[in-house]
Amino acid sequence: MNEEHMVSGIGVGPLVGKSDHSPIIFNFHCVTGKVSTTEYTVYDKGHYDQLRSELSVDWEVILANCTAKETWKAIRSRIEAKRGEAVLTRILKPQQNKPIWMDGKTMDKVKKKRQAWRKFKRYRDANSYAEYATCS
Repeated sequence: MNEEHMVSGIGVGPLVGKSDHSPIIFNFHCVTGKVSTTEYTVYDKGHYDQLRSELSVDWEVILANCTAKETWKAIRSRIEAKRGEAVLTRILKPQQNKPIWMDGKTMDKVKKKRQAWRKFKRYRDANSYAEYATCS
């Protein structure tokens, strides 16, 4: 994406050491997407004995004179309320182990460069180093 006003405050910094190279200084303005989270229920960590004891009530008294729809609503609301207390829920956030600018092509190049570096470290020969140096 290339838009006007994404870069501002462009300038040239002081020379770096005794080199004739100068750094370019700028402000980059970008908007990132909202990170979505997912809530999930951890059923294997539930306190089912507690849930069973809290749901063992006299259902006939509670559900007396109820229609089928009302009966289902009463049972469902009670189970869901008790389930919320007895069964844990966790929030899953997507892991962002890479910078926002790291796309698929860039990641492939980084992997290739790392593999070439590992090969050079292992064999320590000129061919391995030349392979590493030419990766870009």
